[in-house]
Amino acid sequence: FDIPACNQTLAKPGQGPHEIPLCLHSWQSLQESTRSEERHREDEARMKSKVSGSSATNKKKMWSWDQYLEEERVTATPARLFTEQQSFPENRNGFKVGMRLEGIDPHHPSMFCVLSVAEVIGYRLRLHFDGYPECYDFWVNADSPDIRPAGWCEMTGRRLHPPKDPPAAVCIHLTVCICQQIETISSFQVGMKLEAVDRKNPCLVCVASVADVIDNRFLVHFDNWDDTYDYWCDASSPHIHPVGWCQEHGKPLTAP
Repeated sequence: FDIPACNQTLAKPGQGPHEIPLCLHSWQSLQESTRSEERHREDEARMKSKVSGSSATNKKKMWSWDQYLEEERVTATPARLFTEQQSFPENRNGFKVGMRLEGIDPHHPSMFCVLSVAEVIGYRLRLHFDGYPECYDFWVNADSPDIRPAGWCEMTGRRLHPPKDPPAAVCIHLTVCICQQIETISSFQVGMKLEAVDRKNPCLVCVASVADVIDNRFLVHFDNWDDTYDYWCDASSPHIHPVGWCQEHGKPLTAP
């Protein structure tokens, strides 16, 4: 870039000295732009190198409990402290993708719906509501008491919510592998009153009713509240109390 030649071209008689360096300014701007682009390309190259190096490291080095406990200088909770239900499953998970079953909607615990096994990972199942988007899918253990075989609602006289807009003809593979579940009869009966903790607002103890009973579990429903606050529990739950418990212990009771 010939700066003197450019200045001679631009410098005409009668022009002041402040008008001559215009081309010089352009040349300096061009140099700055070139240096900026070079720095940008260098930064991109370093970033790509860093990401690729990190990916390679992650592939070679897998996370492990032993290393984590050693690095953090902490100990794992002893297995003996967990209950039998929390231990590793002894039975093999026989559920397969595509099997149909009936189960409780976790967001509406009083509702039983038609479900499909959408995914199986180890002893865990991802269940899908037939006819609804995947965003409503949820995970349970294969031995969860919230799932039942096809036809269970009809056999027990409960309402089953069918799939949304079911097709005229659909081939349904019934769930043939149902894990053994406790068949203990609960002493609680539908309609009984009690005082129960609102698990979404644990500071509240409210007037509640037994809305449903399945084996040794029952559905707690808060009187005059929406069923989204319902939950299932058994007689050993620390969240339920007999009528008069709040008055006896000086606790406020939330009325219906």
